Parts: sequence; C-alpha cells; structure tokens
Amino acid sequence: MRRASLPLLTAVGLLIGHASAADAAEDPGWVVGEGGHSCGDFILALRQHAADGQSYNHGGANFLPESDLYEQWIWGYVSAQSFRYHLKARSDGSGITLWVAHWCESHGDESVASAAGAFVAHLLNEK
Repeated sequence: MRRASLPLLTAVGLLIGHASAADAAEDPGWVVGEGGHSCGDFILALRQHAADGQSYNHGGANFLPESDLYEQWIWGYVSAQSFRYHLKARSDGSGITLWVAHWCESHGDESVASAAGAFVAHLLNEK
C-alpha cells in the first residue's frame, strides 16, 4: 500500500498528451507515477485489491490499495486525452479499468501508460 494524493495523481494524468492517435498507442511520452510501471505490476495490484476497496488509516495517514493509484492514473490520463481529442464518454471508470486490464493481460511487459494509450487509440478508431 502506498500513500498518495489523488488530486496530484489526477493532475499528473492531465499533463500528459500525445500528438496523434497512432502516438497514443505507441509512445506515451514523459511518464510520471504509476503509468511508468509495467502492466504485470498493474494486474498484480488488481488481484491484491481488497474486495471492499476500502482505504485504511495508520498513524493518522490514509492509505489506499495500490490498484486505486493505478486506476486514478489511468482515469486521469484518459480524461486528459478526451479533452485533447474531443472524445465523448463511452465508458465509466470501471469499464476503462477492465479494458486496460484485459489489454495488460496480453502485454505484461508493456507500461500502464502504453495500455492507457491503447485504450485512447481504440476510442479514436471508433470515432
């Protein structure tokens, strides 16, 4: 479990962009945070996530399940790209997480940023 600021994670996700739909799937650019971790790490975090999804308090600090950090990063990234490419909402956070997790299962060595980029490219191809 790691301690993190959700507004900070969201802001980081909003700062990352791409030049084209093809780049969205291939080159995540400068990556900070959970997006730089491997898909394998993301899948492992999802499997270890508590069923109730609750945070816990220790020593006056709130801690989130690690999978929440990945999800916040992914959702921030996708949100930023939706503004950049004028994408209409086609899924909620859970749907995005499931799509990215499915992609990651067959691309374990790729980064979470690449997986999020593949999701954006998928949306752009449907546009």
